[in-house]
Amino acid sequence: MMLGVVDEQMRIDDPKETRVTFRRLVGAGHTEEEAREMIAVAIVEELYDMLKAKETFNEGRYVSRLRALK
Repeated sequence: MMLGVVDEQMRIDDPKETRVTFRRLVGAGHTEEEAREMIAVAIVEELYDMLKAKETFNEGRYVSRLRALK
């Protein structure tokens, strides 16, 4: 399911950082599937934080997570 979210974010280019991160990870030697899975983990982490703190999606925090992926 989260891989579908990754694909949708890249399809609509929102947030832009998802596609940028995907390209960066693939360029760094990860397979496309690995890159999508890594981004999906960042989505799950954001969802966990949202539920835990009972707050809305924090795009800045999500983008920070994407930028931290290596």
